[in-house]
Amino acid sequence: PDLLTWEEKIKLGIGLVPAYLFGQQYVESQESVTVQEWMRQRGVPDRVTDEVFIAMSKALNFIDPDKLSMQCVLIALNRFLQESHGSKIAFLDGSPTERLCEPLREYIEQRGGIVRTDAPVKRILINDNDKDK
Repeated sequence: PDLLTWEEKIKLGIGLVPAYLFGQQYVESQESVTVQEWMRQRGVPDRVTDEVFIAMSKALNFIDPDKLSMQCVLIALNRFLQESHGSKIAFLDGSPTERLCEPLREYIEQRGGIVRTDAPVKRILINDNDKDK
């Protein structure tokens, strides 16, 4: 089943037209507008904010949509729009730690890598000759 109804998709899509037409200039002009304000100004139902943009806001900055600048979301959406399958949205079926971080750690460690969580990253070594990449 689709996450959004056709009516919600159309309202959201129409709201995004200026970002598509005017690009970065429009994106920058939305810096002082929160996600929630932007959605409501365009008649996008609160359910879309609740279902999609709370998750997206948390993924981007761990900030709720009533505080996160729409500019941040538009930058991310603009990137997705440039991808061939960018219009598809997917969410992890569990916590990021359980469904993303742990599998990455396991993958790295199974191949002889070391994952340290007790120190800041200074460099990432990916080959035997200690060259940074």
